[in-house]
Amino acid sequence: MNLLDVFRRNAAIAPDLPRVIIEHEGGQSDELTPAVIARGMIAYAERYRELGVERGDRVLLALPTSKEFVFAFWGCYLSGAVPVPTYPPLPGARFQTGMDRLARIAERSRARALVTIPALRDLLTSMDRPMPPFAEVDLDSGQLPSPEHSLARIQNTPAPDPEDLALIQFTSGSTSAPRGCALSHRAVLANLTAIMERFQVQQGLRGVLWLPLYHDMGLISGVFLPISAAATAVLIGPERFLMDPLVWLEALHRHRGVLTATPTFGMAYVTRRLRGRDMHLDLSAVRGICVGAEPVDPNVVRAFLDAMAPFQLSPEAIAPSYGLAENTLLVSQSAKGMRVERVSRRSLETQKRADIATEDATDSVEVVKLGKPISGAELRIVNDAGQVLPQRAVGEVELRSPSTMSEYFDDPQATASAFRDGWLRTGDIGYLANGELHLIGRAKDIIIVAGRNIAPQDIERLAGNVEGVRPGGVAAFGVNADGTEQIVVLIEARPTQDTRALPQAVRQACADGLGIKPAILRIVPPGSLPKTSSGKLQRSAARDAYLNGSLASTEAGGAA
Repeated sequence: MNLLDVFRRNAAIAPDLPRVIIEHEGGQSDELTPAVIARGMIAYAERYRELGVERGDRVLLALPTSKEFVFAFWGCYLSGAVPVPTYPPLPGARFQTGMDRLARIAERSRARALVTIPALRDLLTSMDRPMPPFAEVDLDSGQLPSPEHSLARIQNTPAPDPEDLALIQFTSGSTSAPRGCALSHRAVLANLTAIMERFQVQQGLRGVLWLPLYHDMGLISGVFLPISAAATAVLIGPERFLMDPLVWLEALHRHRGVLTATPTFGMAYVTRRLRGRDMHLDLSAVRGICVGAEPVDPNVVRAFLDAMAPFQLSPEAIAPSYGLAENTLLVSQSAKGMRVERVSRRSLETQKRADIATEDATDSVEVVKLGKPISGAELRIVNDAGQVLPQRAVGEVELRSPSTMSEYFDDPQATASAFRDGWLRTGDIGYLANGELHLIGRAKDIIIVAGRNIAPQDIERLAGNVEGVRPGGVAAFGVNADGTEQIVVLIEARPTQDTRALPQAVRQACADGLGIKPAILRIVPPGSLPKTSSGKLQRSAARDAYLNGSLASTEAGGAA
């Protein structure tokens, strides 16, 4: 089976049901039925062929959430091309970084065509950046078949082989330069099948999403899933969510949304914006909120649930999850709400074990349960030598799954490093208990101080709770100074905050919560910490910027 055949088969199921609804400001929306999508697919497939795109060639999609993204993406399968989605950089604080990333991806994927918005096309043309030919399509062309005849026209197109590439999904680059995860039709379908089974996705179900379509969670949930399950995805552009996150809740209420997804920063953002607002919503239909894309902060989830209590959101709807682009998307997911266990911080940091903390322990830490692996997937925990560790021993998480990528595209060295004996090395540190995954942090980010293995996320969480610190505006990492590891914390303050007391407040929060104080603390301008296109902190890039002096500093803190 391949994705084009899945589209053709499922298009006959409730053909008049919109599979994708894209909501715009002002109450306008695009409702995309299978026939409408088929018409757009034909338009883009024909344009790709005009540009000389052949089977197996890559097409770079730098588009926002739009009907054009859906058409251009599925049009790749009609022409035999391989879609490579990425975000469209637009003028702003990170424009140059986005342009550089787009150029790198175009070069590394050897794309034969580029689909993007007119504004970015004009910018690229004026800047004379080397880019593939632009694939522009007139969707109002009278030469295109009507939607009624489009479904019939796509039925006899040669279908891809299940092992052909269905997608090159570039990683977000949170710990390294973006790499292209080459995913076959078989791998993507395996993950879709497992997601539908785990979340009980059925025909006619409605999901509501604000996540970008170029990112794995938004792409799988907003583009693939509604077609594969004959369901409906209501899409809100991430830029609208960032302007007003409450549009997400309003859409869930209005459409009686059943499934949705968000990183924890989205929950925190909604919780803050709800303060003082009088809203009348009914979220009782929501039975699944996939929480992933970054470490799940239990305090953020609890605050979100408290804020949602007046709207009848069930706590059991929360589904902490673990996924990565190298496995298409989902790896594991916890059912029936957020569940945590308290383990001894001392055993984690000094013995690399997750021993359950005693009731009166003052050194306990909460770890969120991320559930058992999806159907067909296996997880194991290994030490540095690759030896499999027992339950509750902390080490690197390795994965074996039918959803896993075949390679990092055209990068044999990175591919060889990514696999060990057929298992994918995730680079994440965690442990298994009762078959469920628990994450501690990233292997590259762990800070070793005085024999303790400290996860920077713990420091960032404590610092982020200090009044006046900008949400998501903390980076913690280790640097070597005179042969010893020192903790550095970079902080973005809220624009109106008096920063004079912040260094001491952050140090005290770390001392109270972890028994340590950062050696060096810098307050940096808002928005200066490097982040990926999906909003994840690029901790290693922040460390590099600190070391080479390229980060501006508004205040410094000396040794603790």
